[in-house]
Amino acid sequence: MSTIVKDTKQRGFVTLDSCIRGALMSAGADVEHYERYKHFAIKAFRKFHFDLAQEVKTVKLTLTAWKAVELPEDYVDWAMIGVVVNNQIRVFTHDDRIPIAQDDEDGYPEDLASLETLPETEVLDTPENVQFWTGSQEVGQLYGLVAKSNGNGYYKFNTERREIQFAPSIKSDTVVYLEYIADAINPCEQSVVHVYAAEFIERYIHWQRITFSKASLGEKQMAKENMAKEWLTLQNRTQKITVDDVLDCARNGYKMSPWI
Repeated sequence: MSTIVKDTKQRGFVTLDSCIRGALMSAGADVEHYERYKHFAIKAFRKFHFDLAQEVKTVKLTLTAWKAVELPEDYVDWAMIGVVVNNQIRVFTHDDRIPIAQDDEDGYPEDLASLETLPETEVLDTPENVQFWTGSQEVGQLYGLVAKSNGNGYYKFNTERREIQFAPSIKSDTVVYLEYIADAINPCEQSVVHVYAAEFIERYIHWQRITFSKASLGEKQMAKENMAKEWLTLQNRTQKITVDDVLDCARNGYKMSPWI
């Protein structure tokens, strides 16, 4: 039913299409229900991708003339924003006081270079604990002295333009390193999912199919329980046990005795 995708060059992954067709075969449904099943499959796929898979994509972006970077098309949320120095990531600091570039008469953001009040700065090739700068010669570049900057740079999100706006003082040739959570659904190519999640997606499709049908309450509850069991199985397969999990297990059922 589910086949390995040769295009991905990776074993252990199946296409979302194969999961949908598997659900059609299990339910004995015709291909005319494909689009409806795909709608349910995408919901299940995103639930797995955002809640369990926790896959993070990385990209390097160049600054625009107005000191901003355009977010990738599949961007959902960010994990890290910084710059690579000596194979280490120096993160930028969020600052809501940064002005957003305003559109000019032609509808393009104006060049922030003309608005600069501070000289451009660059990330120093020094240990992170001495990354400080005040704009007055060497003062503030050593740990313990008065510091007015983090030495890396500052940013602010521009949700209207889907951009990350940086402070005007950042160097124009800075290459921004971005780690972000992406929407794994690819509208132009075949979306693939780990084989562990294939059964969960099929169970999710059947649960949604029965939920919106004229089935009895017992059938709907059974479909939901089967989906929930498969979700727990998927969690056990993909998540590693942590110290917090051990502590939670040890504390489970523990009840302090009341004072007498």
